[in-house]
Amino acid sequence: MVRSCERLRHEHDLIGRVLTGVEGLVDRVRGGADVPAPPVSGAVEFFATFIERWHEAKEELALFPALAARGVPQARLIDTLQSEHEEGRALLRALRPLCRVRCIDGGAPALLATYVGLQRRHMAFENASLYPHADDVMTMHEDRQVCDAFDRIEAEVVGPAGGRIFLVLADALTEACGALPVAARPRSAGELIRARGSTVGPDDSLSHAAGLMESLGVRELPVVERDVLVGIVSRGDMEAHRGHFEWTAVRAAMTPDPVTVTPDAAVNAVARLLRERGFNAVPVGIAGKLVGMIRRSDLLGLLDEKT
Repeated sequence: MVRSCERLRHEHDLIGRVLTGVEGLVDRVRGGADVPAPPVSGAVEFFATFIERWHEAKEELALFPALAARGVPQARLIDTLQSEHEEGRALLRALRPLCRVRCIDGGAPALLATYVGLQRRHMAFENASLYPHADDVMTMHEDRQVCDAFDRIEAEVVGPAGGRIFLVLADALTEACGALPVAARPRSAGELIRARGSTVGPDDSLSHAAGLMESLGVRELPVVERDVLVGIVSRGDMEAHRGHFEWTAVRAAMTPDPVTVTPDAAVNAVARLLRERGFNAVPVGIAGKLVGMIRRSDLLGLLDEKT
């Protein structure tokens, strides 16, 4: 495992902690609670500095060129990742004016949820695909060169103590988000969903699906084709193809036309469906379009709030 990618993986962990705090803020707003703007504004500025100028700059100015020089097999891979970087920056630019108020309302929660979902999917893909590929192809000398470039970028952004500064900021933001009033208990499936989350396509390999599952800590993924939910694939579905993941498509293992619930379905009804059908998760959709997933762990979280 190359040191440069290991540094980026640790940064993903830090970003994930702040994203979780922001998800809590979105839940509070959707639950009817007043959420003051400063924690949200602070999170937006953290993302703009740490993700854009620190983390993504390392990828774009050091890692991506190193991989391109090694001949990345997927020619469009880096372009896709850079496009997602730009999408995230555009969302942050749209969020800044909405944070100049006393309490967060209006379009801010939806934009925040979209940003969180984008970053979750982006990091999961990099953890499952990009970084393992870099681990395989980069030499120790190339890795040292990339790490040296990382050091120069960090020094330009904050200075030699930048990593510790961002760690303290992330801790402060996470604590501030957690200290706000608890949101009202979700009553419908739509209120329980935090973000759409990651998906796979029917022509993706089972190897790709397994990597995403491991990265996200889930046992199933929705299968989407042309923005339409066409199936769901679980670890159990994939067992029959073990040893052949690399060249087996998701469509060979998925359950087509899965059971779904609508966003207005009552939480109690969703819990009953999961229990009676033995599901670990159920997709939430509208007219064939995936809105998100509800998992047993989401419902167990509600039980924890009761105790």
